[in-house]
Amino acid sequence: MNNQNYKWFIINLFVIMLFFVGCSIQPVQTSNWDSSIKVTEGIKCENICQMKYYHSDNRNHWIMVEGNFGNNKKYPVVLDTGSPTAFIINGVHVIENKLVINSSEVNDIFLHQKTCYIPEFDIGKVKLFNWNSFYTKSSVIKDNIILVGVPVLQKFNYIVFDNIKKKVEFSVEKDFECNQSDLWFQYPFVIEEVGDNAFLFVKIPIAGEIIELQLDTGNGGGLALTEKLWDQIQKRIQVIKLEETKELYPYFGCFNCKHGIISNLNIGNMVINYAKVSVFPNDSSLMIGCQGMLGMQYFSDSVFVLDFKHNLMWIKNSSGK
Repeated sequence: MNNQNYKWFIINLFVIMLFFVGCSIQPVQTSNWDSSIKVTEGIKCENICQMKYYHSDNRNHWIMVEGNFGNNKKYPVVLDTGSPTAFIINGVHVIENKLVINSSEVNDIFLHQKTCYIPEFDIGKVKLFNWNSFYTKSSVIKDNIILVGVPVLQKFNYIVFDNIKKKVEFSVEKDFECNQSDLWFQYPFVIEEVGDNAFLFVKIPIAGEIIELQLDTGNGGGLALTEKLWDQIQKRIQVIKLEETKELYPYFGCFNCKHGIISNLNIGNMVINYAKVSVFPNDSSLMIGCQGMLGMQYFSDSVFVLDFKHNLMWIKNSSGK
């Protein structure tokens, strides 16, 4: 093949490739769908549903399971009590599952986002249907993780997070039964609803003082505190050195903070060794509406339950593993 023929061969091959790539890309569907119209949100779960945590190497210790939009395309799902919205998804989810988004933009606390309608979403044998979701083009995390927040989670009677056996248990009919009460400690929580958003706050002793914190199962760290609350708590613990850093929160971004390690910290009925603490500026957008958040590092080798029927957080005594 001479140089001229080779040149035309390459050009034709490139055109053919562009054709097939163009055919494989599907545009995001937009419509005049009005997200302000209230849909009948639903959930179905056969008795008690159990499933294993997502199998990936989750170094961030987010509590993740696997879910899909009623088809065979599976995605990692963070069961995120730190997310006040029902769902947060990205453009990949919209395109791959041909979801319809609302063409008007929504100014959320953290991101400029659009709303999206999810007709069905399955987590194991749990079926969620007719939910509004936030859709964002943000891509601050990999693996196309989906966040399922408090408005969905509170529809269950209870959820068991077993960080020892790495599994989760749901129920929408049965109540949580504490058969061995001597092995469990309970702490009250409240859910504050603002419009379609919901925030979960638990009251739990920190270094001997009862503090109200936002529970954040989507955060693999320890305590995330405002400077004001940190000044209050550090009087009860040993002096530690804080270093400047940034921390990642799925879909919300990276935030400037100071980070340190407390050698021994009393949290509720637990004594946490090498407890992580992150201190954020009082005016940090991450701390809007709260003074602090309680992450999953402290529960990495324990079992806890969110009892939405009675607004109680149950933590199993570590000696009863």
